[in-house]
Amino acid sequence: MGSIAVKESILANLYFTRIYIALLIVFLAYWLYYRLRMCGQLKLYYAQCSSNAYIVENASKLSKSVYKPTPFLLEGNLQTIYAEIVNKRTKGRHGFEFQRQLVMTEDGGQIALDWVISDDRHAASPIIAIFPGLTGGSDNSYIGHICRSALAQGYRCVVLNKRGCSNTPLLTAKFCCGVDVEDTEAGLRAVRSRYPGAKIYGVAVSLGANILANYLGVRGEESLICAAACACNPFDIYAVDKCMETANFGIYHHIMGKNKVRTMMEQKAEVLAGFAKNIEGTIEETAKKIKSTRDFDQYFIAPSFGFKTPEALYEYSSCSPRLVHIKVPTLFLAALNDPVIPPEVLPYDACRQNEKLIPVSYTHLRAHETVLDLVCRLLLEKKKKKKT
Repeated sequence: MGSIAVKESILANLYFTRIYIALLIVFLAYWLYYRLRMCGQLKLYYAQCSSNAYIVENASKLSKSVYKPTPFLLEGNLQTIYAEIVNKRTKGRHGFEFQRQLVMTEDGGQIALDWVISDDRHAASPIIAIFPGLTGGSDNSYIGHICRSALAQGYRCVVLNKRGCSNTPLLTAKFCCGVDVEDTEAGLRAVRSRYPGAKIYGVAVSLGANILANYLGVRGEESLICAAACACNPFDIYAVDKCMETANFGIYHHIMGKNKVRTMMEQKAEVLAGFAKNIEGTIEETAKKIKSTRDFDQYFIAPSFGFKTPEALYEYSSCSPRLVHIKVPTLFLAALNDPVIPPEVLPYDACRQNEKLIPVSYTHLRAHETVLDLVCRLLLEKKKKKKT
């Protein structure tokens, strides 16, 4: 009996030893894959000139940082899903308060400026103007991260919420689109009017990045923004729309379309009546037909901007053709594993031609609309270095 017990004990020990060795091999293989394939330095693409060389040399976050993704979130879709979960759990809980300023537009609409309440700033404190994503606003968690990073550097923060976003009621039958130069100009003029002696810098995410880049390209040297940092810019909205339609069974296309429908149905009856003029049937019937962002744009966005098709709207709204006209230092931060923005839309050639542009990409960056402390710190460190 004793020998049998000893044999069983040895076999049990061998069994657990094999499991331990197998787990160790898996861990080592995963660690090697993580270090060799997922971690990497920034890749910089910019026009070779003395000013850009100075920025890259003096901004260590540009030239020396190594990207290390969260070890259990290596894939772009996982990062995006995780970011959305975090956003829902922390939405609106930033640790600071906003003061809202409504700004009327020339066509009778309105946008909302949400100012971070900070009593320790003076009238000339530099301002970070933040442009959220498609349906985002000041209550999103990534906006809170950008604000906290900027506040720590002594900046004043204001979020430019688009029409219909972040509890900003529509006054007319017109949503925002990827250009919105007039609305952007109205918001920035309100910022300038409130603090005429302060410099304004722009930080933008996703569709907000496209809107900001369009504004900078259209206004050129007359831009009210001195420098900008844009993350997850779609650049070519038509290509992004096609990517969302085919990738991941079109789930992002569907979710974003439903979010837009939800926002529209919260508007006043007279506003909905204005949208109804461009469609056949009732608003409710049309809303049920919408399965994607393109469907929503076809019925409600394109007609309000004078376009017959969403494709024509996307071509007009894409910022890529306007990048060569940007006249202020602008940093683009792109993720090559972004699940909705294909890497082929990144405008490397345009940025090599324009001395004001520096696009940055990681081999694998946190995916779409995740925590963006890095974006703000890159911009803030760049400006700090230039002052010294």
